[in-house]
Amino acid sequence: MMNRKVMFCVLSILLCVSLTVNLYLFYLSQLPATAKIFNFHWNVEYQNVVDGTLCMNVTFEWINGNLSVVVEVNDDDYHSGDSVGLFFDRNRDGTIDHKDMRVKIGNRTVPLENILIADGMATQGALISHRGKTEITRVISTRNGRHVVTYSATGYVFQISYTSSELNFTEYEDFVASVAFSDYDVCETVIVTPFLCPAT
Repeated sequence: MMNRKVMFCVLSILLCVSLTVNLYLFYLSQLPATAKIFNFHWNVEYQNVVDGTLCMNVTFEWINGNLSVVVEVNDDDYHSGDSVGLFFDRNRDGTIDHKDMRVKIGNRTVPLENILIADGMATQGALISHRGKTEITRVISTRNGRHVVTYSATGYVFQISYTSSELNFTEYEDFVASVAFSDYDVCETVIVTPFLCPAT
């Protein structure tokens, strides 16, 4: 008789715990996910930037109508010429190419400073395909004061925020992006194949 009461009590507690956990998980699944995080890795056979695996973590988050972008790269040495390139399908044609460097929005052409250099400079750039290889083209660099670069023992953190009018899309639309990291001292660039970032 006592064993049945104990068993009933234990099963009741387990049922309550299971129900509580499932309700909490359901609640979490209903919250809007504002940050989209992408992780990219290259082993030593595909890059010369670090001796082991090169990791690039990219976070896109819409904050008050602006797209905040954070790129973390585990480069093991600082160089003022190291840079991150952020490329977006700004003209909404499904590809990332030189036509995305300057997009006409309304009555004006909007350039995008999308190559962030470790020394605080920035430039406009585009992904181009040349003889079957994807390359980055650049124009003259300027000091924009919009992006922040920090370097520590774990590598770089590049941060910038773009308005939706600069990008020609909003937080309610999917967008295509690509990211590149250039290590100046080893003359190595790794480029992420364009990927879809879903709307929030």
